[in-house]
Amino acid sequence: MKYSHRSKTTLRRLIDVLGSSILLLLASPLLLATALAIWLSDGCDVFYRQTRVGLHGRPFGLLKFRSMRINNLPIDDVTEIREGHPLVTPVGKWIRRLKIDELPQLLNVLLGDMSLIGPRAGMPEHLVNYTASQRRRLSIRPGLTGWAQVNGGIELTWPERIMLDTWYVDQRGFSLDLKIMASTVGVVLFGEKRNPQALQNAIAYAAQESEVIGTESLRRPLAAATAGDHGTDGQAPSVAHTAAPVADSGHRRLSRVVHLSSAHTVFDARFFHKECRSLAMAGYDVTVIALSSEYGTSQDGVRIHMLPKPRTRFERMSRTIWAIYRAALRENAEIYHFHDPELMPVGTLLRMRGKRVVYDVHEDFAFDILHKEWIPGLLRWPVSVAFRALQMALTSSFDRVIAATPAIARNFPPSKTRCVRNFPWSHEFGCSRSQPYEERDPIAVYIGDLSDVRGIREMRQAVELAAKETPIKLVMAGWVNLGARAECLRDGESELVEFKGRLDRAGVAELLGRARVGMLLFHPLPNHVNAMPHKLFEYLAAGLPVILSDFPSWRELIGREECALFVDPLSPASVAEALLWLFRHPAQAAQMGQNGRRAVAENYNWERESECLLTTYAELRPAGREKAFAQASKEGKGSALQVAQGHSKRRDAAKA
Repeated sequence: MKYSHRSKTTLRRLIDVLGSSILLLLASPLLLATALAIWLSDGCDVFYRQTRVGLHGRPFGLLKFRSMRINNLPIDDVTEIREGHPLVTPVGKWIRRLKIDELPQLLNVLLGDMSLIGPRAGMPEHLVNYTASQRRRLSIRPGLTGWAQVNGGIELTWPERIMLDTWYVDQRGFSLDLKIMASTVGVVLFGEKRNPQALQNAIAYAAQESEVIGTESLRRPLAAATAGDHGTDGQAPSVAHTAAPVADSGHRRLSRVVHLSSAHTVFDARFFHKECRSLAMAGYDVTVIALSSEYGTSQDGVRIHMLPKPRTRFERMSRTIWAIYRAALRENAEIYHFHDPELMPVGTLLRMRGKRVVYDVHEDFAFDILHKEWIPGLLRWPVSVAFRALQMALTSSFDRVIAATPAIARNFPPSKTRCVRNFPWSHEFGCSRSQPYEERDPIAVYIGDLSDVRGIREMRQAVELAAKETPIKLVMAGWVNLGARAECLRDGESELVEFKGRLDRAGVAELLGRARVGMLLFHPLPNHVNAMPHKLFEYLAAGLPVILSDFPSWRELIGREECALFVDPLSPASVAEALLWLFRHPAQAAQMGQNGRRAVAENYNWERESECLLTTYAELRPAGREKAFAQASKEGKGSALQVAQGHSKRRDAAKA
């Protein structure tokens, strides 16, 4: 029975998808172990990505395990990387010998950039030298293995490889593919050896086409283009990011940015109100893809693509992630900036498509896993270790990592990691709606996620103790986490406790503007003691004295500012004593609030942090496009710092 060309193509693609999926699953322990070995050996990037050309000459990012040291040698010096080369790492020697460095290309196969079997993926520089006959190798997808690879591989010259690939394209069939598969096992076990018979057949076949393709005649036009393909994995950035001349994408300025989140709502304080607004004010074209109940609006120069909130955790980890990936592809941006660890596979897929990818790490998620109630206790430690290893492996392919605290930044490679702390805009909470401190209501406030480990039980008990001696009320606002609602609303709301739910930014400013004390009583968990919660700095920006958990890192950070009282977060009596002192000494409490507000204005503000964010983005822009952004600034789109200073001047003028 004969099958049409279309049927064969569809069948081959089905085999590629099923085969690569099964092989990725089976090889996952080996992939993880290899990634860990590479990272432990020299602490640098685990993966290496190089631009190659595939079907019809389209460029794609070929992914490999890095087997060589990072260096800046000229490409000509590393043309042939063979056994014993000084640039090959000890781990690299073995993964190159066993072809383990090629296994990440299974992801390329799954994405459709490659096939399991086909010609070797070519370099973009080679295309201008291809003859009409040689261009036939571009008529099918390049392969993870192929006829040239199993008949000599690195032992062949480039003209010989091209002849073997061209012969394979014309003789291609399922029986030949099975033969190549079987031969690949032999290459892995016994190494690469030239096959004279296969070469003779390819040369004879080429001669029949009446084309002059002798080895010497091919070597001359290809000589200038062959440099760098044998092992430039990790040492030649100019090759790794070369754009293929056959797929010119135009001259668009690198300014389209998409922020992605599967866990945060669209108007999140960090990534929308700070990062996205800062980028938009600096001239970037910014889109947010995140969760909400609406769709397709814009605010503050940021376009918004809203996705429905998932009903279950499984839906969030499956359907929502897929929807975010598809929406991200439709945007076709230059830079993708994601904010949740479950989106790391999405970031990897986007990176493989040649996009710039930024991973924004808000928390130490590996530590978080140790305290996730929905994970069985016995599994938390192994899951945490596995997650950290996976995060390390996937992060190596991203262009930049942005960490919310210095402690988080220490978990990632320093060369690509930037710390952008989650401080507030200095003008956001110093508004005219704030009441003079002496006239404020006797309110202690907590804003943020509500859970037992963030001290809601101790806050309530402390207020109940302090209320026996002075009028006081606790107001809480934010998300109610699993298991916390009973504490927040036990016996309903009372005269001592009020629960406001989630507030928008204006609501937060209004509440802080009439409160007297801010409370932050995180329990002493590993992921809390080095945290830098943004609500702390919002309290300070609003002129509130703060009662804080007595963590050494928090004392070191703001202890010298004389704006906080440090207490044992597990002792309601200690918290109640601090509350009573602040309510009985309003003048000293007001001065502490002023100290905190001054500290934010001078040091702990987003205007300063936004400069680091913009510098990080500037590092991702190709050279030669700075003039366009300079022109945008002249047209009125200044930095976030300049814009914020304008807000402050207008506010001061209004007060006057």
